Amino acid sequence: MPLLDEYEIQEMENRICYAMEFTYPVKITKWDDGFTYEERGHVHYLDPLRKEVRMVAEDGCAMSIQFGDIVAVDVERIDVAIDIRQNWPAG
Repeated sequence: MPLLDEYEIQEMENRICYAMEFTYPVKITKWDDGFTYEERGHVHYLDPLRKEVRMVAEDGCAMSIQFGDIVAVDVERIDVAIDIRQNWPAG
């Protein structure tokens, strides 16, 4: 299992909290028995007592991932372009 330093762990926690606060989708890469797997979805809850992330996957299934198994977190922010001319009064 890859070793993460305190800065990397804190950065992943920050990303998870950011995604949870703004309901952005995330891609969590987890380590399992020598292989990495990606899970995509929305973070529902970060449980500090059980040290796990609870999330709803893209297919709607609920899952929990042990924080110690996570090796990367990417927030997949959705940028929405707004055309201000669309609602601009004519004239």
